[in-house]
Amino acid sequence: PFALARFALRASREQRSSVGLWRAIAARSVEVAPSMQPTDMSTVLFSFSRLRYRDRAMMLRIAEATPAILGQFRAADITHFLAAFARLDIQHKLIFNLFAREIARKLHDFTAAQLGELVYAYARLEIKHELLLDVLKKRIAAVVKALKPWHLAMVANGFARLEVADEAFFTTLAAEICRRIAEFPGRPLALVANAYARLGVRNRFLLEVLGDEVFRRRAELEPQAVAMVLNAHARLQISNPVLFDYFAQDIPRRIKAYSLHSLCLVASAYARTGRSEKQLFEKIGDA
Repeated sequence: PFALARFALRASREQRSSVGLWRAIAARSVEVAPSMQPTDMSTVLFSFSRLRYRDRAMMLRIAEATPAILGQFRAADITHFLAAFARLDIQHKLIFNLFAREIARKLHDFTAAQLGELVYAYARLEIKHELLLDVLKKRIAAVVKALKPWHLAMVANGFARLEVADEAFFTTLAAEICRRIAEFPGRPLALVANAYARLGVRNRFLLEVLGDEVFRRRAELEPQAVAMVLNAHARLQISNPVLFDYFAQDIPRRIKAYSLHSLCLVASAYARTGRSEKQLFEKIGDA
């Protein structure tokens, strides 16, 4: 199993895309699953998820062998294991519930980045384990300054997807996001805005700071990110005339770059704010 796991990891790093190769790795993994160690399991699963290759039978067989050695999983093993299931969209509630207890027991072994990955995994598969989420919130609040921008966005977006509206927790996140706003790429900025709008957490200061940063870096933003930011401001009823005026002129010039979903979000945002942007709405209608 150790050699198999290392071979799979090397193949994923080398971006080897042979379907036959990965089928062979999956078949062998099914055979040796009962003798795998936690690191072997998480390495094989991580390797498949890295290339977005999904073999449901293999993953379920590995999951079946997991409870017997659950206590041997380290923080990194747990993170890679669950993240692989999430990235490949394989929901296994029993395994995620079993790991919830292990996560709580070993909470202080997880790095800030790993905590962000765990929130992402449970949120992506829509597994809402209330007790685990409470534990994660407390730990994340304690280590929030160690979270990088992408992980801050993952945490905010993850809790929003699970509809966990804890205003005190989101205030803590907002303070750290505002402090490091200049470090955020465009996509995470949009995810943060969308998370607060989705939960209806109206943090005016955060949205104003975020809106200013979006305007400063307006040339870098992808259309979907623009749509999400505008929609968040509109849903939370936070006015930003500079932002809305600029994109009312910019979006018609780049209309072909916007997907239908993004255009619907843009139209909804301007309609919510009661702004009559004739040229913008005509272009959206023609698209």
